[in-house]
Amino acid sequence: MNPVRALALRRVTVMAAGISSALVAHSVVLGGLHVTRVAPFTWGLLLVGAALCGGRRTFTPRSAPRTLLLLTGAQTALHVVLIAAPWSLGLAPHHHALPLVDARSVALHLVAALVLTALLRGGERALAAALAAALVVVRLLAPPVRRGAARLGTVLPLLDATPRGRTPRRPRTSRGPPAGHALPA
Repeated sequence: MNPVRALALRRVTVMAAGISSALVAHSVVLGGLHVTRVAPFTWGLLLVGAALCGGRRTFTPRSAPRTLLLLTGAQTALHVVLIAAPWSLGLAPHHHALPLVDARSVALHLVAALVLTALLRGGERALAAALAAALVVVRLLAPPVRRGAARLGTVLPLLDATPRGRTPRRPRTSRGPPAGHALPA
């Protein structure tokens, strides 16, 4: 697996964990949720946005405190959105006013964050093992690289961009008519 895809998968799992835990906690507190028809589309857009928005560095599993902090932040943001503007996540508005934060919602979100941290840590370890296995396979299947190769084209002939029969100093251009055709006077 590509490290960029592994990072995107990790962002999607964190977002999915935040959405699901916030929805479950609000369902427990409210006694159910009134989901509109656009809710799955909205949740899907959040997951796609999480997959596409992020860095492209190497994949290393996060520590448990960092994962817990990240999940707590995601749940807090989604909690505030679900209370202030539930329609933005595809839910029908509440019929009675809810406090922005109360003790029961904090307790539910912390329990959900602790459980999801344990699950996501296990998933990240499995993802790191899959990346290590893919790297071993790539190293086994890749052709050996000769040391001291004179040109890139001798090692990787498909990436050789130097035009054949021309000097590398002279640019190859496609401007103008072909050489042998003269314009009428």
